Amino acid sequence: MSQKKEFAIVTSLNKKDRDSFFRFYLSLIFYTVKYTFYMLIFDKRGLAKYKTKFIFAFQSKQHKVIGHRAVVLSLIRGFDELKIPYTYNKITKDTKYIVLAWTCDNDLDILEKLKEKISYEKVMTVPVVRNFDTYKIAQKKFVNIFTVASEKVKEHYTKILPQEDVHKIVVWPSGVKLPKISSKNSDNKIKSGCVLYTKHIPIDTHITNLLEEYNIKYDNIHYDNSNNTSYYFSEWTDSLKRRDFAIFHQNITESQGLAMAEAWSYNVPTIIKYNVDEQNRLTCPYFDPKVGLYYKDYDELEEILKEYIKNPQKFLSQFSPREYCENNFSDRKSVEALIKIIKSN
Repeated sequence: MSQKKEFAIVTSLNKKDRDSFFRFYLSLIFYTVKYTFYMLIFDKRGLAKYKTKFIFAFQSKQHKVIGHRAVVLSLIRGFDELKIPYTYNKITKDTKYIVLAWTCDNDLDILEKLKEKISYEKVMTVPVVRNFDTYKIAQKKFVNIFTVASEKVKEHYTKILPQEDVHKIVVWPSGVKLPKISSKNSDNKIKSGCVLYTKHIPIDTHITNLLEEYNIKYDNIHYDNSNNTSYYFSEWTDSLKRRDFAIFHQNITESQGLAMAEAWSYNVPTIIKYNVDEQNRLTCPYFDPKVGLYYKDYDELEEILKEYIKNPQKFLSQFSPREYCENNFSDRKSVEALIKIIKSN
């Protein structure tokens, strides 16, 4: 006898966005053909693009993923790993818990009306709900739990939400996929350079000049919404596989820092630009000495680079980012925490 599907992951309630077995395999075939084509013509960006699309399609487990791919896929993987039955973009008579991961005002209206027909128990939002003012969803009567990515974000919403809705706020960080690698730094990684991850600002030539001055190989990963600069996920993970550490250069603070957690999952320490915003939030809310170091200016970064060059093995051995990630940010840990929250609150 199959278990009842008590959980529903919802990113859209449009019928066209529900699961399609045929669409899933059609996507895999399409991306494989495209990837092979770009491989034959030696187009690296084309390869990265369709390798990424294949990865996302394969990990989606037949689901048409809408919204924040990293968070939605982490939920899907986590539920699958724990072998907990769920529906995707479909609410049934067995649904007790709705995990709202991406939606719009129309979907909210549908959920309110469904409450009259289906006696679901709780609605929990995850931090990537979009398409309207995020904080307003916490004021909806049918929303029981409003999750945020970190304690500092919770402090922010505590100040702006009506007092009667503050009790709904719960901290829940999303998970990341753990690739199959050793948890320890291996000798063959030493002296292989770094990834320079630049976010929402131009690539800093002072940093690239430093890296070149010390003869440190590096890959550029650039993400900037202001000029539509982005990267393919496979480019990012390929760099993490071949580099020793990652430098995160940005002038903003993170609500969680998923890209940083992705680096940790590959056992890649992170050297992060130290920022503090007006709400006293740091660049990385889940920073720990196990995962890397902060640098406040070019001089501090240069000293870190010198330490790496002097003895790469000693430098890398002081960190254990993979272990930290396994214990705190795996898909499994994340969904276990989500289930505990939704059943206990």
